[in-house]
Amino acid sequence: MYEGLLLYSAVNYDADRIVVPNDYDLRMRIMYEYHDAPTAGQPGREKTYLILTRDFYWDHQYTWVHKYVRACEVCQRVKPAAFSQAPLQSLSILSECW
Repeated sequence: MYEGLLLYSAVNYDADRIVVPNDYDLRMRIMYEYHDAPTAGQPGREKTYLILTRDFYWDHQYTWVHKYVRACEVCQRVKPAAFSQAPLQSLSILSECW
């Protein structure tokens, strides 16, 4: 504990992270600040998760981020459409120049 905050310390992290209690509204406010706020810039799922985990920790954090970004209307609108690549085709070889 430091200044009334419970901190999470992991071996592979340089800094301690604040442990967020099991409070839905608090977690949603944090998610908003790290994803939807004008200063956040609507980062995608992976970037939101990486930025969020620098400062905070809670159980199933990646699942929260995944669901939050999947439900984000802006992200779904600008997300590139999935497409399949055309099959490879052989090219004909010219015997003469033009």
